[in-house]
Amino acid sequence: NQGIDPLEWWHSFLVRWEHNPNFIDQIFNKKWSKFHEMWNNDWMDWWSAEWQSNAWFSWNPVTILAFDDDLATSILTVRMHSDQGIPTIYNLSPQVSIQSPGTTIVEDALAVFEAPTIDYYNTSIVTNPELLHFTWDFGDGTITSASSTMNHTWSTAGEYLVQVLVSDGEYTGTALLLVNVVNTLPQVITVSGPQNMTEDYIARFSVENNTIDSASDMGSLRFIWDFADGTFATGKTVEHAWAIDGFYNITVYAIDNNGAVTSKIHPIVVCEVNPCIKGPYNIQVFEGNFISYNMSFEDTILDQQALAFTWNIDGVNYSSPRLQTLLGVGYHSGTLTLTDADGNTDVDDILIYVDNVIPSVSIQNRVLYGPSMPVILTAYAMDDIRGMGDLVFNWTLNGTYTPIDTTMVDDGCVSVVTWEPGHSGNYEARVSVTDATGATVESQFIIYVTLDTDLDGVPDELEASFGLGSSGPDSDGDMLCDAYEINYTRTDPADFDTDDDLLWDGINPAVGTGEAYLGTDPRKNDTDGDGLLDGIEVFGWNISVQFLNGTIDNRTVTSDPLVIDTDKDRLTDYQEFLNHTDPRSADTDKDGKSDFLESEYANLVDTDNDGVSDIKETETGLIVRFSNGTSIRVFSNATNNDTDGDGLKDYEEWYPAGDGFITNPANNDTDGDGILDLAEGFTKVQEYGIRKKIVAGTTGYFYFYANFGSNLKNITVTFGATTAADKSADFHAIVKFQNQLVIDNSSAGSTYYFNASD
Repeated sequence: NQGIDPLEWWHSFLVRWEHNPNFIDQIFNKKWSKFHEMWNNDWMDWWSAEWQSNAWFSWNPVTILAFDDDLATSILTVRMHSDQGIPTIYNLSPQVSIQSPGTTIVEDALAVFEAPTIDYYNTSIVTNPELLHFTWDFGDGTITSASSTMNHTWSTAGEYLVQVLVSDGEYTGTALLLVNVVNTLPQVITVSGPQNMTEDYIARFSVENNTIDSASDMGSLRFIWDFADGTFATGKTVEHAWAIDGFYNITVYAIDNNGAVTSKIHPIVVCEVNPCIKGPYNIQVFEGNFISYNMSFEDTILDQQALAFTWNIDGVNYSSPRLQTLLGVGYHSGTLTLTDADGNTDVDDILIYVDNVIPSVSIQNRVLYGPSMPVILTAYAMDDIRGMGDLVFNWTLNGTYTPIDTTMVDDGCVSVVTWEPGHSGNYEARVSVTDATGATVESQFIIYVTLDTDLDGVPDELEASFGLGSSGPDSDGDMLCDAYEINYTRTDPADFDTDDDLLWDGINPAVGTGEAYLGTDPRKNDTDGDGLLDGIEVFGWNISVQFLNGTIDNRTVTSDPLVIDTDKDRLTDYQEFLNHTDPRSADTDKDGKSDFLESEYANLVDTDNDGVSDIKETETGLIVRFSNGTSIRVFSNATNNDTDGDGLKDYEEWYPAGDGFITNPANNDTDGDGILDLAEGFTKVQEYGIRKKIVAGTTGYFYFYANFGSNLKNITVTFGATTAADKSADFHAIVKFQNQLVIDNSSAGSTYYFNASD
């Protein structure tokens, strides 16, 4: 472990062998920790031994291995022959060493290595490397068979063991060299980017093409940027913005794949950005709307959080980012001052226009029913909150009324007026409201008034037209309310017996009956047209009946007011009234002969042979009733079978035969309509009741339909007009039938005849 190279040692031994016989003693007197001797091709271990002098031996070949305590080994192989104690060397392992620029080499730098070699072959020393074979191993996986001179570079720093193997074809020599490859530090030459900028401005910085390092490290370089504001970034090119003005040293760190770090500082000045108002500078709102003015502005993000806003509107200051206030109608000027935390300001003028809002007013139509009394009318107006108290109401109700009270409420202004109608009718009214600017709005409404003091359903005016008071719902006490009589039965609400037939229109509580109970017509005193008043038929009359045995029965008899012949004995109830027979019994005296036969036999004399006895024609007479409810008793000539000469026998006029009419045998035009009874007897009568309102200046049409053959029609057209008093002389009416003139100008009661077909 004394660093003696076996090759050098043996070579020295050989030289000294010849020239210094004592050298062998120097060698063999050495102590060896371990020595291997191949003696006669066998191994022998000498752990502690001295090489004996004058030893005669033969080694063929001899391999000497020297170990140190680190197990480093050196091998020398010698092929030699001893003849009579004199050794002769035939071959040695090539003796090689490594020459280099040094043991410390920079990565990626080109290093030149040489391996000078000495070989002893067949008792000759060989120095020509061309006769030797070299193999290089550079410890980084690169193994190359080449010459004794070799170039090599390492891309990664570290320790590498360089080994060269030299072979002479029989034996191999080895040389080792430990090389330390050192790293090349990366270097940032300069940083590309601005050196002056403003707050929040995004700047770009780069070290692209501005960094040097070994070629193998360039692709793996990493860069870390420290912007001196607490933020970092990575990459060759970065972008950054500073929120606060000031001086900053940007530091960029370059790191290679060996972990080596270098840095470069790039100074930069960040300048302050002043606040700037961007508008809008003019706004318009409507009156009553809460102004919420949000101004647009520019400043750095950080400074925006500390901006101070000062609004001055009409001399009043407001301090808030958003202007919130109520302003009156008109133009309002002011300023906005924007101040940042450093005291930098921007001031701009602003103009606000508040447009007037026209007020609104509403009121509902009213329906008033009942007695006349003061009515409270309420109108509601809306305007902006500031203008509510300035609203002025004006009412027009058949004249101008001044509100008796105006009261503010939460959601508007209400005006109350008291008004009392003078009569029933539809009152068209209006209410207007005017604000402080003179803007006026109006609302129209209708008051439907029906004055009914007694609440009987009949307006007071209508009651007055019937001569009724307002004492109650049933003025005549017939148990029919006035409204019912006026609207439905069309009877007189002031007369409990409108048709004077002895029956009340409704019900007479004293007797428990009436026309409403019986079903008779309260407007026709003889509902069935038999000649007897309805009341007489209901309440009856007294008769005296003598039976065959001589007994006399005094009784009260009645008839059905709805039937002409109650007992259907061919005698009308009126005839039985005249004959003093019972209209409810066909044989009043029970003698086996009907009342009809007894009446006919008692009156068989018929002088003119017209089918009507002389007694009936001259004494009894005939009741003729008209459609208007009136009736007359008529008589005929007992000696003339056609008393009125109208072509109808008196019998035909007395009895409702096929034509269904009872006419006056003494008048050829019973109803005075201009058409002879004979003609009407052959005409089917059809009645129409048509009412229609015609507005002056327009034409009204009435249609009459006939689906049967006829010769004559009796049409009554009754018309009237409601006009102002001073216009009555101008009233003019024209009536045409199928485009033929009938009436020109009003001519009451006139009758005209004309021909018309279909």
